[in-house]
Amino acid sequence: MGIPLSLIRGVRRLYNEPVETLTSIDFDNRQYQMLPIHVIACRVTAENPDMEFQPTSGVIQELNFRSTPDVWGYFSVSSKGGVHEFSDSQFGHMFAMGETREIARRNMVIALKELSIRGDIRTTVEYLRRILETEDYKSNNISTSWLERMMASKEVEAEKPQSHLAVILGALFRTYRQSGAKLKEYMDQLDRGQLPPPSLHHQLVETDVEIIYEKVKYIFKVTKSGPDSFDLSINNWTVSAEVHTLSDDGILVLIDGKKHVVYGQEFPVGLRLVVDGKTCLFEKEYDPTQLRSSMQGKLVRYLVSDSSHIAKDKPYAEIEVMKMYISLTSPESGIIRLIKPEGSVLEAGDLLANLLLDQPDKVQKAQLFSGQFPPLKAPRPVGQKPSAILADSVTKLQRLLSGYEMGSG
Repeated sequence: MGIPLSLIRGVRRLYNEPVETLTSIDFDNRQYQMLPIHVIACRVTAENPDMEFQPTSGVIQELNFRSTPDVWGYFSVSSKGGVHEFSDSQFGHMFAMGETREIARRNMVIALKELSIRGDIRTTVEYLRRILETEDYKSNNISTSWLERMMASKEVEAEKPQSHLAVILGALFRTYRQSGAKLKEYMDQLDRGQLPPPSLHHQLVETDVEIIYEKVKYIFKVTKSGPDSFDLSINNWTVSAEVHTLSDDGILVLIDGKKHVVYGQEFPVGLRLVVDGKTCLFEKEYDPTQLRSSMQGKLVRYLVSDSSHIAKDKPYAEIEVMKMYISLTSPESGIIRLIKPEGSVLEAGDLLANLLLDQPDKVQKAQLFSGQFPPLKAPRPVGQKPSAILADSVTKLQRLLSGYEMGSG
């Protein structure tokens, strides 16, 4: 049964035999030829590198990969598909080749940078990119224990945008989405013959946006300074930006004389933003009194009884995600009140239990930002010519007369 190895085309090439013939190959005495290429393979998995590679699941809005003569890959899902919470986390495999190992490595890095995956899931693509750029990997000084050490020490982390840029773009994205919803509400009231309240009109041109990033809280005052422009102010610092909607639900932001492609999605745990292919997460205010599921899955069992006391960092439940059990731990000490029954199917953010804290006054909250951002240029350079300065001033004046407002800067 089966096909003899000597009749497989790839095997015949390996032993330098004509692929169109049917002659046998003496595998015991023949030496295969060394192929003049090097190959690097990467597995693409639906795992979150920022949370110890916990599996994720959900819908995929976009998966864009193009094979080249030097890079080939395959994926078990496509755009508008998804990764099920009970399936295996790997859904893609990529291979890059080159005349030398270094050329193959560079080809893989380029392919990973061009690979675009957007959706509910997190992937290891950004982390793989960083691994391939380490000096140890370049010099081939690696092993399985090396990778374990890198993961444990967090010497390599997924690439992120600059902190101040991430915060500004996060505030812009949230403001842009909220302003669209407020404008729709305003127009709907006019269509019904109602006069919108002054407070709603004020929110169309000025609003406060709160955002938390890396345990620091930022509160921006955002004013709409034009049809597609916003001014953001914080601690006597102001920057202007232009925002344009893309056809795939992303936004193009012009700020500091540069362009950035931004995609975002609100989750129960916060806002996930992808800036030029780099992912960052904006958390919600820390609330340890509510114990929620951080991922989709099935609630297998509770490890504590209802109304019992649980210590900080102790597991209180187990959930099944992608053929594995994951323990959920309590962020603080207190009395636990169970809500979800065992066996429930969970979505990310589902409330599992409430926690009556032992010491609620000692819970650490996000620190309010009191510093300054670096100075940033206008989204479009005006120049020093008097005519250009005059044209820019006239445009701003026309916008003010049209009902827009300018930031404090």
